[in-house]
Amino acid sequence: MMGYNWGLFTHLNSYLLGDAIDGLKNYYTPLYHILFDSSYNHFEGMNFPLGEHVVFSDNQPLISNTIKFISNNIVDISKYTVGIINLLMLLSVPLAAAILAAIFKSLNLRNWQALFGAVVISLLSPQLARMGGHYALSYSLVIPLTIWMWIKHNELQKLLFSLAIGLIITMVSGIHMYYFGIACFTLAGAHFFQLALNKLHNLKWVLVHLFLQVVLPFILLQLWINTGSEVIDRPNNPFGFFEYSASLSTILIPIGKPLVYLFNLLFTIPEHSWEGIAYIGLPATAFVIIWFINKLLYRTFNFSYVFTPLQLSALALLLLSFGYPFVGHFQFLIDYAGPLKQFRGIGRFAWVFFFVINISAVKYYFSYFNKNPSPKKLGLFLLLAIIFVVEIHQHHNRQLYQTNELSYFSNPANIKKEFTAINPSDYSAIIPVPYFHTGSENIWFSTENSSIYKGAFISSLQTGLPITAVQMSRTSLSQTLLNLSLVYEKTEWPNLFPKDKPYLLVYENGVKLSKAELELVYLSEKISSFDGFELKVLNPKVIERYLKENSTSNGVAPTKEQATKALMNDYNTLFKTENDSSNSTDIKFWYYLNQDGNPTVQLIAQEYNAAGKVVNYTSSNVFSNIKKIDGDWALISYSIEKESSNQMEFLLQKNTFKNRDVWYQVLGH
Repeated sequence: MMGYNWGLFTHLNSYLLGDAIDGLKNYYTPLYHILFDSSYNHFEGMNFPLGEHVVFSDNQPLISNTIKFISNNIVDISKYTVGIINLLMLLSVPLAAAILAAIFKSLNLRNWQALFGAVVISLLSPQLARMGGHYALSYSLVIPLTIWMWIKHNELQKLLFSLAIGLIITMVSGIHMYYFGIACFTLAGAHFFQLALNKLHNLKWVLVHLFLQVVLPFILLQLWINTGSEVIDRPNNPFGFFEYSASLSTILIPIGKPLVYLFNLLFTIPEHSWEGIAYIGLPATAFVIIWFINKLLYRTFNFSYVFTPLQLSALALLLLSFGYPFVGHFQFLIDYAGPLKQFRGIGRFAWVFFFVINISAVKYYFSYFNKNPSPKKLGLFLLLAIIFVVEIHQHHNRQLYQTNELSYFSNPANIKKEFTAINPSDYSAIIPVPYFHTGSENIWFSTENSSIYKGAFISSLQTGLPITAVQMSRTSLSQTLLNLSLVYEKTEWPNLFPKDKPYLLVYENGVKLSKAELELVYLSEKISSFDGFELKVLNPKVIERYLKENSTSNGVAPTKEQATKALMNDYNTLFKTENDSSNSTDIKFWYYLNQDGNPTVQLIAQEYNAAGKVVNYTSSNVFSNIKKIDGDWALISYSIEKESSNQMEFLLQKNTFKNRDVWYQVLGH
């Protein structure tokens, strides 16, 4: 690992491990929080002027708040934030190895065997791939720590230790909430299977331990989030639960590694999600095969009071990572899954199986080698070691870091000359153009092949100004509508945004813009430019004068009582042409947006020939056709070309397991 990344190890604060959207954002959010936020719980760097709870900004609150506290009260280490994050990610590997070694010692392996197993497993962890952008998910020590705590809990059986487990889970959840799901589901499953295998002995005490280890962290985290945020309309059905799953191919095939070409010679690898990759390795795969053959031949099962429940829990989480029990005819169950739906990247639960199956494999192999050693067994061990080394080499045959060019990003104290003339106190916030808003799980507003994120984040760190745009998680839908009214057609400056000061507009040239975005650009004045971005002054009063003189009204949004009410699952016909000989047809209608799931209803356009047969079918999300936002409603405008002799039908529909109401009012066509 060090051989491929020596430059990173020797210059931790000079390199960014990811330079794509997530990679830059996940450095920006902790940096802004440490340097400029006025509180420890609220992130002000995006979604101006409302901000967001730190949990949903992905700024690793446990780490960023520790740096913030030290910098504010002891010694300023804020300029080393990037280096500290990089160091902690790298340190998680040897720390994971140390915990794994302790696990192997508890399983009665010799010192050198425990060290060997610990090193190879920690270096093969699928979480290391997250160092390319999802930094908070790259800490490989969390799952081994959970496994060790389970083993130690069974050894001690002390309430105080269970309380310590609960507090540790709460703390690591302050890095990323997925650690709560991974740790708590692992422990809850282990408790369940231990009870099942031991005929429900000591149920009362098990429930007490389970409360301290699993329920208490849930309560504490809910209190933390709810007391630090007044948002009540976060998305209940985030996108990706079925898309971001694991599969047998992502577990058993080294996808993305050189050895994958050998598998390609034998069969076609099915489509898969990158989120589900948790390759367990050839030695672990061989162990699974050997285990099944032994059980089929000898039909003997040796249960361990401690480790067998953990293995079954890991297997249950593997099935969950595949989508079970929510696949096929049982997809409707997802509507009853409660908070589980928020863990939409279910493929990540396969990481638990990676660690447990590899621990089991190493234990099995060394138990076999230790029993009546022989030259044949020594040869098998050497072969096993060679396979591990080859797979580790494949896992680390690239540099972790992506760039060392953004020194003013990793250390905002390095002020670029283009920003020296800007007085941040003269501005309200930064407006990036092209605009971006991702996080509501209902509306995605972004531009492909744009570098505006880089320009916006750098400008924010250089000036300390917050950004109006959003690249976060589980953003309020009502706040999203208020925010996006800025970049759709409007008749006045949006009430959400203060207009007592100008805004610093960061504009990327050469990118396709909407009419509203172009207005923002043309009505602003250039100050300077850097790295392909223009810095411009945007005065809300100038925009208001322009809108007063040039905007046209599209009427007022209706109330629900004035609109047509329909069911989301039904195919609701908005309009069907008759005797239309034109080469195109368009439709305008008001649509109620402010309900979770409504913006992603499909707007369907069907073209019929003279015989009444559908000859063309198109479908798009309603939100992709928004022209204007007015409160809870949006004006939808859609146009499509057709054959002059054909007719068109426009419909609204979305398949859901729980049918929901939708409201619309057709204006014209």
